[in-house]
Amino acid sequence: ASMCIRDRNIKIGVFNQDKGFLGNLYLTELSNNHSKEISLVNATSLDMALSMVKKGEYWGYMHIPYNFTEALMQRITNPFDQQIINQSTIIVNMDMSNYQITIIVLQRLQAAFEDMFKKLVGVSMSPIKFEEPVYGTLNTKFVQFLAPGMITVIVFAHSIGITALAFVKEKMDGSLDRVFASGTTSTSIICGHFLTHSIFLLLQTVLLLVIIVFVFKVHVEGLLIYVLTLLLLLGFVGMSLGLVISSVAKQETDAIQLALASFFPSMLLSGVMWPIQAIPSWLSWLSLSLPTTWTAEAMRSVMIRGWGITWQHVWMGYIVTFAWFIVLILTASVKLSSKERKFRCKRKV
Repeated sequence: ASMCIRDRNIKIGVFNQDKGFLGNLYLTELSNNHSKEISLVNATSLDMALSMVKKGEYWGYMHIPYNFTEALMQRITNPFDQQIINQSTIIVNMDMSNYQITIIVLQRLQAAFEDMFKKLVGVSMSPIKFEEPVYGTLNTKFVQFLAPGMITVIVFAHSIGITALAFVKEKMDGSLDRVFASGTTSTSIICGHFLTHSIFLLLQTVLLLVIIVFVFKVHVEGLLIYVLTLLLLLGFVGMSLGLVISSVAKQETDAIQLALASFFPSMLLSGVMWPIQAIPSWLSWLSLSLPTTWTAEAMRSVMIRGWGITWQHVWMGYIVTFAWFIVLILTASVKLSSKERKFRCKRKV
C-alpha cells in the first residue's frame, strides 16, 4: 500500500561510487520506472548526505560502494564471502520518523533491483509473486485504508460535541427547571434536541463523504447508502453519548472533559490508528466492545471490499452500533427523567 504523495516529493540522496555500470543501471531503473513518489538527488559525500537527512531535507540516502558491479557479479558464484557481500550491498540510511514513507521507499528500492536483475539475466531474484489481490489493488494508496476509519472517528467526535453541552447551560441558569415547569416532559426535551441535531449530523456526514470521494478521490467499492447509514447510526450513538454526558455534567468544563475521555479511547482502540490485532490481548475485550471498532470494520468492508449487508462484518456493524444507541439513549432518558421527578417533587413540597 502507498500513501497519496505528490509526484517525486520524497527526496533520497544518492552517493554512487561504483566504478562499473550496474550502479548507474540500477539508478536509471529506479528513476525511470519505480520512483513516481521519489526524487533522487546526487550527494557529493556521505557526510553531505547524512547532514541533509539530519536537517530534514532528505528522507534518507543510498551509498553504492566502489566495487559494487564487480562484487555483485562475484557474489553469484561466491555467495558466502563476507567481503564480497559487503562490497555488493547498497547501504540505505533512512529517516524513519514517518513509517509509511519508509515503507514506500523500501518497496521501490527492492522492486527496482529485482527488475534490473531480471532484465540482465532473465531470472527474477524473488521466488514470490503477488498476483491481482482479492480485495483492493496492488497499488492501493494508504488513504484508501485510512479513510474509512478517519471518517468514523470524525463523525463520532462531532456528534458527541454537538450534544455534550445541550443541558449544561440550561441547568446552570435554571432554564431547564422553567422548561419542566411549563409541563414539557424529559422525553420531549430529548426528542427535540435529538431531531434538531440530527439535521446537522446529516449535513455534516454528506459533506464529509463528498470531500472524501470527490476531493481525496477515495474509491468506494460498495453502495454509498451503506456508508451513509452506518455513519448516521454511529452519529446517533455519539449524540446519545453526548446527551448522557450533558445530563450528568454540572459545568461546561465537566462536559468537555467527559467528552474527551470518551472519545480518545474510541479513537485509539478501534483499529483506526493501528490494527486491532496489534492491540494487547488484555485490552482486546475493550476494543471489541466499542461501537467505533465495528463501524470502522464495516466501513472498510463496504468501501474497500465492496461487501453488502449480507456479510457478517457489515451487519455486525449495524447491530452493535444500534445496540449502543438504544442503551445510551435510554440512559440519557433515565438521567433526565430523574431530574424531572426531583423538580416536580420540590414543587409539591
